[in-house]
Amino acid sequence: MSRSIGTADARRAHGYQPRNVVNAPHIRRAIDARAQRRQDPPEIRDWLGNHFFRWCVGSFAHTVPVDSVRRWALCQPELAPPAWFVRHLQAQEGAAAEPPHYIDPEHPRLIDAERQMLEFLHALRGRRLAGKLHKITYFEALARWHQDHERMARQRRAGWAPSSPEAFRVELETAQGRFVEFVSAGDLLRSEMAYESFHMQHCVGEFEDRENLRGGYGDFYARSIEQGQRRIFSLRDAGNQPHVTLSLIQELGEWRLEQVKGKQNRPPSAKYVPGVLSFLNHLALGIDGVADCAALGLMHLPAEAASADAPRIVPFHAHLHLPQAQRLLAEQAALIARHPNPGVREYWLALGGHPWVAARAMLGGAQAPPPTVLAAAVLGLSRDDLKEIVEADADPPSGWLAALLAQAPTAADTSVPAPITPPRRRWLGLLPPAAPASDARHERRQRWAFAVADLLYLRQGISVYPRHSGFALGLSASAQATLRERVERDLDFPADAGERAEWLQKFWFQFFGVPQFCDGDFMAHCAGAGIAAYDLLAFAAARQTFVLRVLTACGHLPEARAERFLRLNAQRVQDCFDDWRGFAQAYARGRGAWLSWQQNRNLRRIAEVEAEEYLEGFASNWKHLPWREDALVTSDEARGWVGEALWPLSSAPKSSHHSEESTPS
Repeated sequence: MSRSIGTADARRAHGYQPRNVVNAPHIRRAIDARAQRRQDPPEIRDWLGNHFFRWCVGSFAHTVPVDSVRRWALCQPELAPPAWFVRHLQAQEGAAAEPPHYIDPEHPRLIDAERQMLEFLHALRGRRLAGKLHKITYFEALARWHQDHERMARQRRAGWAPSSPEAFRVELETAQGRFVEFVSAGDLLRSEMAYESFHMQHCVGEFEDRENLRGGYGDFYARSIEQGQRRIFSLRDAGNQPHVTLSLIQELGEWRLEQVKGKQNRPPSAKYVPGVLSFLNHLALGIDGVADCAALGLMHLPAEAASADAPRIVPFHAHLHLPQAQRLLAEQAALIARHPNPGVREYWLALGGHPWVAARAMLGGAQAPPPTVLAAAVLGLSRDDLKEIVEADADPPSGWLAALLAQAPTAADTSVPAPITPPRRRWLGLLPPAAPASDARHERRQRWAFAVADLLYLRQGISVYPRHSGFALGLSASAQATLRERVERDLDFPADAGERAEWLQKFWFQFFGVPQFCDGDFMAHCAGAGIAAYDLLAFAAARQTFVLRVLTACGHLPEARAERFLRLNAQRVQDCFDDWRGFAQAYARGRGAWLSWQQNRNLRRIAEVEAEEYLEGFASNWKHLPWREDALVTSDEARGWVGEALWPLSSAPKSSHHSEESTPS
């Protein structure tokens, strides 16, 4: 049942890497303490203390750089910085060497990876390779774990294991079905687990010896249930068909939610989520740090926002006024497909989290996104990327997307297609692009779009009141060359012309992403500091406008394409904020949070003062440009851009059957 962790690591050709981790002994002790609590066999404890520990120290990605005495105090407040650490900082001052790292021994991703290895190690017991366990590296174990799951999918037998009412008891009745718990032991338990695994197509009841129900992943789960260390529940319908599998694990005398899986280890279908909610609230379980719950859009309602009799675990879309819900959508872009009626702000937030996942959810969803957000989602993707997303679920597109693709101009007919009315989807309206804007209107929209980055221009000596039009910076040749070098260095712009095409495609693809949304440690820091996801979006939007203008002025980007991204980015700002003051304050909070995380806490207040002073300046663009005088990107323009991107894909995609329970992941 465990979700796949670190697939990229399994493909690495090299072994364990050296890395300076300041709390390595604490990590080893934490791994061993968990093994003792689980009462792991000695050979498994030894393997975890050797191979898993070495992978964690050398390759675990979620680390905190310890590049200052202040950062040491934040990571290890109970220990004074040792003399060797101070000498190391002094020796590296001004150098570009990699700083030491700190790893949280209880990081959720680390715990998930450890659980995945436990599945493999317990399943290995009794096999021929068990005696050579000490020779199997983490990377080899991960590769074998994936091979096992691929083999199970290929070799799944056509038969089924019988289910018995004596093997389970009913825990809770819901409108979506009844939750039952496996309570038997021996062959009766194992047969019920095999029945669950056959229908759900995951490994909870996958036994290596299918006739005798022994060995493999099923044996690991069965023994842990029999030993009282794990509880497994199944959501069954009236015909006893499983639809959701949940597991609880005991830690320090308390039960903790471990996993919530639908068919083939995917998130459960949306129609079963209300039942899962009822079950979790029934058992009063904690879900913080449970990745499966985050993927379903479930969160704990803060005590201050909950009434005494209200459920504490709630769906994110019912509480989008709360920062926790906004952060969840920012970090889990696929949740936009689970929102029953998302607004334009929610679509922009999801696109900032992960453009690829958000684009797939938008194109594969039943309801059409706002045209401007959809244009932003598809314009950054290559033709191959778009084709892969459109065909991702294998079935031919339907509804609004099918109607759009059907209107593609043919080679013999290059005229503008006739207006269409998609079935139940009227958002497309007239597909023909709008008439070109007048020069005055174009300059007005461009000036507004450029103004999003005014504070960054002022910091670089670029006038915010240009007497010229277009992307020109109005700097001297030497000043522009200096700025160009600095921006190229910050963005890792390749010197090799042959690598630039790939770099530019990545730039367009990531343009509307908010990098901070993918940094779990930073997002946790923001949650504690009261920084909202939209604050980080405001900061990212301003920075992207600045970067886009500099790269275009320096000749790296084509102006026609840059113009579209410039205006879509400005439209994002207008859609997500109510006025210049709201944007300015959000930008200051977002920039201040990032600066304080990277450098100094005092910089947050400096960012806020800087934004306020410019906002109140006599000639400030933010004071004098009307917020919504003119649409920066009209719906007709956005629809035309979407059509240009998607019409070449109008050939019928491949089709094959897929389960009704499949959901974007």
